[in-house]
This record gives sequence, C-alpha cells and structure tokens, in this order.
Amino acid sequence: MQKTKAALWEFLQGLGKTFMLPVALLAFCGIMLGIGSSLSSEAVTDGLPFLKAEGFHLVFTWMANTGLVAFTFLPVLFAMAIPLGLAREDKGVAAFSGFVGFAAMNLAVNFYLTARGVDLEDEKAIEHYGIADVLGVQSIDTGLLGAVAVGIVVSLLHQRFRTQRMPDALAFFGGLRFVPIISALVLSVLGLLIPLVWPAFNGWITAVGRGIGHTGVFGPFFFGMGEVLLRPIGLHHILVAMFRFTDVGGSGAVCGDNVSGALNMFYAHLDCAGAPNAAVTDATHFLSQGKMAAYLGGLPGAALAMYHCANRRMRPEIKALLVSGVVACVVGGITEPLEFLFLFVAPWLYAVHAVLVGLGFLTAAVLGVFIGNTDGNVIDWLVFGVLQGSSTKWYLVPVIAAVWFAVYYFLFRWAIRRFDLRTPGRDQEPEQDTGDEEGPAPDAEKAPARELVAGKYDAVAILDAIGGAANIRSLDNCITRLRMTVEDAELVDGARLKKLGAVGVIKLDGHTVQVVIGPQVQSVKDAIATMIPVG
Repeated sequence: MQKTKAALWEFLQGLGKTFMLPVALLAFCGIMLGIGSSLSSEAVTDGLPFLKAEGFHLVFTWMANTGLVAFTFLPVLFAMAIPLGLAREDKGVAAFSGFVGFAAMNLAVNFYLTARGVDLEDEKAIEHYGIADVLGVQSIDTGLLGAVAVGIVVSLLHQRFRTQRMPDALAFFGGLRFVPIISALVLSVLGLLIPLVWPAFNGWITAVGRGIGHTGVFGPFFFGMGEVLLRPIGLHHILVAMFRFTDVGGSGAVCGDNVSGALNMFYAHLDCAGAPNAAVTDATHFLSQGKMAAYLGGLPGAALAMYHCANRRMRPEIKALLVSGVVACVVGGITEPLEFLFLFVAPWLYAVHAVLVGLGFLTAAVLGVFIGNTDGNVIDWLVFGVLQGSSTKWYLVPVIAAVWFAVYYFLFRWAIRRFDLRTPGRDQEPEQDTGDEEGPAPDAEKAPARELVAGKYDAVAILDAIGGAANIRSLDNCITRLRMTVEDAELVDGARLKKLGAVGVIKLDGHTVQVVIGPQVQSVKDAIATMIPVG
C-alpha cells in the first residue's frame, strides 16, 4: 500500500512537470501574440501613425501569427510532451508515439461518427458531441483532457513495449518501432469509446465550471490560494492546467467560435482583436492579473523585510540571494526562490501568503482589471496591460502592488521579529555550528578546483550531499527544483545542500525528495546526471 501510494505520488508529480514544456512555449507565444496584435491594432496605430508603415505592419502581423503556434496546436503538444517527459529513455520515440496516438484517436472518432451516420455539419450534433476540426480531421474536441489521456496511455505503452521482441519474421517491427504501432492500435480502439462517454463527461466538467462561475470573485480567490498551497508539493500545475484549458476556467463564444478554458479564451480574443465579452473578462480572473499584487509588490516587500531583519553583518551575504529572488519573481514570474525562504521556517506564514495571493486575485476581479497570459510578471503587465490600452485598467496594478508591498513588508517584519523566525541572515552564529566544521570545509576547499555550474553551484558536492549517485533512483527537474526518487531520504543532507546554494529541501516521504535550486536548476540537474551511471 505504501509503495503504491509513493508510486502514485511520484507519477502525479512527474505528470505535472511534463506540462511545463508546452506551457513555457505557450507563455512565449502569448507574448509574441500580445505584442503583434496590440502594435498592429487600430487603437495603437491611430496614436502612433508611423506604425502603419507596411514594414511595421508585416513584422507585427508575423509576430501575431507566430504566437498562434502554441494556441492552435496545444492539445497535440500536450499529447507529445507528456510521454516525452515521463519516459526515462528513448524520449524521442515516446514523443513521436504521442503524436501517432493522438492522430489515431481522432481518426477513430471520425470513423465512429461517420459510420453512425452523424451529420458532422448539423448544429445539434456539433453541440451534443463537441465536434470540431482537430488536425484537419472532423472529430470531437476533447481538448487538454483528451491530450493528457493520450499522453498517459502512450507513456505506459512506451514503458511496457520499448524492448518488445517479435518473431524473426516480424523482427523489423520489434523494439522501439513497436511503440508507435501499438500506440496507434490502442488509441484507435479508445477513440471508438470517446463518442459514447464524452458528452456526459463534458457535461460534468461544464457543470463544475458553471458552479465556479456562480461563486463570482470568490472563485478566483480560492483558485489563487489553492495554487500557492499546492506549489510546495508540485501539484499546482495540474490545477492551473484545468482552469487554463478546460471548461472549469470558463467557456463561451469568442469572435464567433466557442472556446473553453480561461487562457484559450484570452488568446482567442487577442487573435480576433474584437471587444472582450463578459465570458472573456471573467476568464482573465484566473490569469496573470490576479498574481500581480503578490508578484510585483507583495513578495518584493517580504524580501525587503527579510533583509532589514537580518543581522547587519549578514546583510551583504544575503543581499544577492534576495535580489536574485526578486528579479526572478518580478521579471520571470518565478516565486519559489523567495517563497521557500520562509516556507520551512514558518509554514503558517506561507499559509497567510497563500491567502494574500488569493485576495490579489479577488481584488483584481472586483476592480475589473483585464490582463491575461500566464506569468503575472512585469512583462505580462506591459504587453497585455499597457500595450492593450486603458481598457485593461493596467494603471490600477501599480496601486494594488504598492498596497501589497506595504502589507507584506510590515507583516513579515513583525512576524520575523515577534517569533524570531530563522529567515536568511538570522541563522545561528558560525562559531556555534562546530559540528559542521569538518563537513563543509572540504567542499569549500575543493570547489575552486572544479568548474561551478552557473558560476556558483558545485554539482559534485551537491550530489554528495544528496547521498551520492547510489542513492538516486530517478532524477528530474521542474522550473526551480530537482525532483528525485532516492533509496533513503535520510541520507539527503538538507543543511549542507543549503550551504551549497539550495534554497530549500522537501522530503515528501522516505523516498521522494525535492531540492529547490532556483532558475538555474536545469544546468545543475544536467551536471549531476552526467555523474550518475546509466542503468
């Protein structure tokens, strides 16, 4: 039972991590679409006539069209990214099989509908089944959920049949070549079942979305708070994806087309450049605008409070840590480097932070702010707020952020001093850590002789602090964290990892460990992976 629970936990974390590849592309494409659509719109070109020049118009139109790549092909990108991310080996075959499986599923759906004599142009049939054009095939638009199902099934097939042996006469079709073949067969069969179950399943999802919609501004509040509370265990990606890409985040007509998912609706609105309707403005309540209070104001205020509460002689040492965390938060929309500075020393303070993030979502919704995309950083504010005109009410964001800055600063300053929290710069004096003098010293001596990852991370020492290569069963990473399954979590030296530059260490159970590194985690993971024997 315990092993099954640990395996499920590891699988869910791995699944959430796989969402990051298409989501990262989506964020970039969103910026391209936002800049291109705004600078080619009449509202902007009328005020800046030089932008009407043919050269500018072509460039901005090209940017907008490029931004549509991720939005137009989002489901198939997820269907490929999930097996790619979950596969331990032969990732290219896994991704290829994901595409094959997705195509086979939709072709099977088309076959079923055609064989049953369903009129694919009939409005009632379109509404009942959710018929849409998917990769040039008239099929049922299962969106993100269908893509996730394909990705999971293909990843399991890849794991099971990657080394499949065939009789000599069929040996050519064995091994890796068998994975896309079995994926096509299995997903084709599953595709025949979709028309039978999807209408009811989609109805349930729609009902959930309508229920959340009836909560008004409290829906975004609970969403924002829930995302923060799930972040330490890495399951927030699944929650966020449900709101961004399914009916849970809203649905409605956008420029004549029915669109589901908060982010999908926002991008569809940008593409057609029409006036946003109520469904689109409601959808953005779950997007970037809600994060900006905490990301642009609150967490920088918390960082300043931690700096002022640090021992004076320690402030120069923690300044770079805090400044890099603020930059990652404000410019990149990455909050973990700051959040994990107080999560472990005061979990209750992190819970308060989650409530304040939720209140940021609620406040933006109440004030009618209309700024979409995914990151909640200053780039989103400029591209999807300022450049889109005053109708977005972008000018309210600095005011909201200033209020959150003050709230976080005084709250954190009071809490740190009142409860003597061990935030950076308030640790025990070095001379009291006599037991560690023999441990870290060798690392300090060896580090200059080794090439440091990103200029500051000693991958050899980090691997040793994890318990060595023999302690690692599996190694992966998300945006800021190393995600590992280890033989024994007790062998992972959290204190030493922090001295080597880690922001925090999370031991979810006896075998599942996460080490919060920061934005350079990919480079650290790659360096450690070269020191782990394959197989």
